[in-house]
Amino acid sequence: MPDPIASQALGISVIFQKLNLIPNLTVSGNIFVGRELRRSRFLIDDNQSRKLTGQGAERV
Repeated sequence: MPDPIASQALGISVIFQKLNLIPNLTVSGNIFVGRELRRSRFLIDDNQSRKLTGQGAERV
């Protein structure tokens, strides 16, 4: 991969295996930290983040 952005475009990313990457965030908040899903330029789409986190957890 030429860079991390190219990897993310293919669905490849790192999820750090530390119990709490940022202790005051939810699981989905920690998974999407730095690449939050947005409903608009200023609003984070927490519902979609939780949905995708749940789908990922089901596959594990």
